Amino acid sequence: MPLFKLLAITCIQCGNAVRFAYNNGFTASEIRLCGSAMQDSSAISLTQYTPFSVGRVLFPFKISTRKSRNFKISMITMLVSTQGSMFSLTAYKAGYWLENNGNQTYWSFLGLKLNNGEIYRAWIDYADNYIKVTMAPSKMKKPRTPLLEMEIDLYDLADEMYVGFCAANGQRIENHKILSWRFTSNSHH
Repeated sequence: MPLFKLLAITCIQCGNAVRFAYNNGFTASEIRLCGSAMQDSSAISLTQYTPFSVGRVLFPFKISTRKSRNFKISMITMLVSTQGSMFSLTAYKAGYWLENNGNQTYWSFLGLKLNNGEIYRAWIDYADNYIKVTMAPSKMKKPRTPLLEMEIDLYDLADEMYVGFCAANGQRIENHKILSWRFTSNSHH
């Protein structure tokens, strides 16, 4: 399965705002790969087809949590498994909330099986000390209701942070891939 090759990348830093997009590939100088993470064609494989594989990918520059108090991340990802099923240690099953027939009071939760080779999109939004995570099949618009929502003040944790992703596969033989990644931060007023 292809990983990332650089066809289009944008990185803009205006004042305190940071924006970058990896839509058609990455080059090693534009990202930091750690552990098992590696580039392969037009994607980043965070884990390899071996047990106990752990990988990370990071944007190579720190981002100030004092100046960038709001951010948005969008990524398209895929998990390919060659054995068994996955489980999560969190209280939330992977999936998304779907509004039924335009009725804002009736929602259905549709679960996603992440190790079936399908491509999914995830959105991570941080604003007003809340982080929200939303996911759905890659061709869907972003659902209005997030999968997870948690209050956290990143400024209390650190003055600066790296933006990135991490994956691990334990005893299972799986390959976690990032096909596209976009980050936008807004400066704090």
